[in-house]
Amino acid sequence: MVFEYMEADLHNVISQRILQDIHIRFVVYQLAKAIKYLHSAELIHRDLKPSNILVNSDCHIKICDFGLVRCLAADKTGDCVVLTEEVATRWYRAPEVLLGSKSYDKPADIWSLGCILAEMLLFKPMFPGNSTLNQLEKILTFTGRPSGDDIASLDSELARTMIDSIKSVKVKPIKEWFNSSVPAEAVELISRMLDFNPSRRPTAVQILQHPFFSQFHNPS
Repeated sequence: MVFEYMEADLHNVISQRILQDIHIRFVVYQLAKAIKYLHSAELIHRDLKPSNILVNSDCHIKICDFGLVRCLAADKTGDCVVLTEEVATRWYRAPEVLLGSKSYDKPADIWSLGCILAEMLLFKPMFPGNSTLNQLEKILTFTGRPSGDDIASLDSELARTMIDSIKSVKVKPIKEWFNSSVPAEAVELISRMLDFNPSRRPTAVQILQHPFFSQFHNPS
């Protein structure tokens, strides 16, 4: 099988600190388009992370490594889709995946995209947890402790037990996560994508319509 040559992956590019604001907007816009296409086919990638995003010298991207993709439509045909926790590098896992939800959906990919955008702006991973519990602790310093409804939205038997095991969480104000050079619309978009409750995260279509991508957005 022969594919177009892509010079690097996004992990390499981020580590070189060569991304300008316009590059970040263009890369994430393309990612949102790709995710929209996947989700329109009732597919979730489940392993979105910088090393699975290929980049060429024109700043065009391709998502790769579809080994963990699951088809949500299979549920509708009577086949049982088993959605496991052991997917995605831990740092990019959504809370519902981290906490063993058996029915997570497209918002799990949106969480991963939020982590990727944040990493492009910070030049380092947003939540570099060294264990499942430590990962959850780091997430809660951003999202705050979830409400009962938020925990229920995850459809996980372990969620409340694991969250209750974290005795204290010091929430870090969002202005302390990003410096003043980061565009306000980017921070607002990240805060929406990294909502603890998956039902409140924007869809790929809504992300494409966000002001952060106004110079690229073309509905057609």
